[in-house]
Amino acid sequence: KDANPQRASFKEQRPFLDKYGAVPGALRVHFDDPNEVHPRHHAFSIDATVLLRTPDFQGEVLQSLKSLDPQPDFVVIAKHKASDLLKQTIGKWRDLPVVFLDQLDGLQNLPRKPTVLVFDDKIVSGDRMRNLNVNLRTPRPHLWDTFNHVHFFAPIVTTKSKRQLEEVRSGLTTNHDWAATLHHLYCGHLP
Repeated sequence: KDANPQRASFKEQRPFLDKYGAVPGALRVHFDDPNEVHPRHHAFSIDATVLLRTPDFQGEVLQSLKSLDPQPDFVVIAKHKASDLLKQTIGKWRDLPVVFLDQLDGLQNLPRKPTVLVFDDKIVSGDRMRNLNVNLRTPRPHLWDTFNHVHFFAPIVTTKSKRQLEEVRSGLTTNHDWAATLHHLYCGHLP
């Protein structure tokens, strides 16, 4: 089902709702999200795959990718139903290797301290980004010594609270010897 929240609601999310709230299928009620690590039913959800097919939203995503500093040497994505769409988005931005975790060992000609982009459609609980981060940290001395920088980017964040988002951010960006940043375009905390 599509949803259309009242204007007085969601003050913090108002810019997103004003811009994309009328996109058919973007705002969902009673939605079983097939792209989550552990798919579950949501009373309310944002379908990022619908938005990634929307020219204005895709333009915002591409602008955010262009602004990453330093620019990545390769991109890591998760295997799920949105994977092809994520690859297409990267292809519209730059010609970079886009790999799943099990394809990392096939990368070639990387700098010894590469910059990495971990890219996903959205963050709900943070589990998928955490899993990508843990596996990316596995030593691969045949590919790199360490990382220069790791960018984590999901255009949409729908964690349960600001606290949960900060826990996700801290888990991704601290306790290692390289710089790391969590990026997103829009955040709407949903139960």
